[in-house]
Amino acid sequence: MMRQVGKYQLVRKLAAGGMAEVFLAKAAGPHGFEKVLVLKRILPHLAEEPAFVKMFFTEAMLAARLTHPNIAQIFDFGEADGAYFLAMEYVDGPSLRTLIRRSSARGLTLPFSVCARLISQACEGLAFAHDFTDPESGELLGLIHRDVSPDNILLSRQGAVKVVDFGIAKATGQGHKTDSGVIKGKLSYMAPEQLRAMPLDRRTDVYALGVVLYELLTGQKPFQSDSDAGLMGAILFTNPVPAERLRPELPEALRHILARALARDREQRYPDCHVLQADLEAFIVSEGKLVTGQQVARLILETTSSTDIPVQAPPSGPPSDSVDSLVAPVPSEVRTTEVTQRDASTEISSSRAPGPAERERTRELQRSPYSSRRRFGWMSAVLLGLLLAVGMGMLLKRTASPMRGPVASLPAISEPIVPVTPPVAMGGSPPERVEAPAEPAPMEKPTAPVRKSASARSAPRVKRSAPVVGTGTLVIRPRPYAEVFLDGTRLGFTPLAPMDVAAGRHTVRLVNPELGKTRSLEVEVSPGETEIIKHNFQQE
Repeated sequence: MMRQVGKYQLVRKLAAGGMAEVFLAKAAGPHGFEKVLVLKRILPHLAEEPAFVKMFFTEAMLAARLTHPNIAQIFDFGEADGAYFLAMEYVDGPSLRTLIRRSSARGLTLPFSVCARLISQACEGLAFAHDFTDPESGELLGLIHRDVSPDNILLSRQGAVKVVDFGIAKATGQGHKTDSGVIKGKLSYMAPEQLRAMPLDRRTDVYALGVVLYELLTGQKPFQSDSDAGLMGAILFTNPVPAERLRPELPEALRHILARALARDREQRYPDCHVLQADLEAFIVSEGKLVTGQQVARLILETTSSTDIPVQAPPSGPPSDSVDSLVAPVPSEVRTTEVTQRDASTEISSSRAPGPAERERTRELQRSPYSSRRRFGWMSAVLLGLLLAVGMGMLLKRTASPMRGPVASLPAISEPIVPVTPPVAMGGSPPERVEAPAEPAPMEKPTAPVRKSASARSAPRVKRSAPVVGTGTLVIRPRPYAEVFLDGTRLGFTPLAPMDVAAGRHTVRLVNPELGKTRSLEVEVSPGETEIIKHNFQQE
């Protein structure tokens, strides 16, 4: 695609949301000048609402005045061919959302000090916006982001942190129509006062940063629900799942930072991003680990590149779980498709037909004198072996015929014959004639242990894969959270990853210590099937 919006050429679409489409674009100038940027084009149904357009331009003019290393700059905004757009700085790395998803999919946990540094830099950008004053009047503008989330915090390939979408979030929250699905992804980061439609201040952004920090550290959101109403109720009336339950080694300092940033009562929260940043930087210093932009850049490369997962080439036959065993186990629903795609490509490459160069190399080897000598040597060895076998047979026949009486030398002759029956080691039955010598007692001693040990070694191979057939998957989703016991064995606090259990009937006990409630449930798990247990303590 190569369309034009005003003076900007659209190169390709990067994303689409409920409010705008996002494109990679170019701004061309004289003498071959080009600048790569991001262009956000407002969707047509919003462009038809005059009130929204007015608020959009008001907030865009404010946001365009923010020039800070931790804020993605707005270069231009306007209207072209009936479409309203913003031209913004292009950040060449992933969002925090991508970082969280990719690290979770690879079974990785992000270092504590790096998580603290990422949020600290976001704090710096937000604090600058919160404190921004009108250069002419000196009046505090009171700019609040209102939509801080992992999607709106971007990382450059050099390790810089950029907060994006200033002003747009404020414009989208003032009365225009939205689909029910548009706001769903943002509810998790809304402060209680925002859900209650109360007047907002900078502590609203502090709360959202606390949720993002929680997600960076644990890979989970502090509140989860299957519906918008349930999620809002959890945020308004319950406490978040303690982060140390999801990551027990979490330092005490970070636990206190999370507890204060996520306080339901904003009077108990950090008063602004400056104080939150000070605590984060103090924690980094206490760890004694310097976090540089280069280290962040290396982390981005390790967690988001598609080639950093060690994957073994699959054997010929159906794929097994051996590939997944090379990385830490993660829930099946969060595994990315990149591993599957790599497995498929590896399998295709391992079974492809040889190319022209390989066929020519094979013909050269076949024509070479060395190859002829090897074939001649191999054939000579086979002929020599056959001659020796015939000679031994004739010798045995001649020596065995006069021996009518005691056969004392038979054990010595039959000893080397026993290993020449490989079907015994593969689970087959040995020939009966081997067990019928002239002297039965001496023959049974050397041969019986050989057969027993071979069959004993082969039996476990058959039994080892049998239990896999009778297993199913159990998923446990209580609300708001619970301590889980399966058949009397404690599994821990939710959220828990889906687990493989033996097929049959099981007893699941859910305990919510905060509400003082316990619930026991019976579940029947069928082989190869997934059973989901849901229970809402708040509705009891």
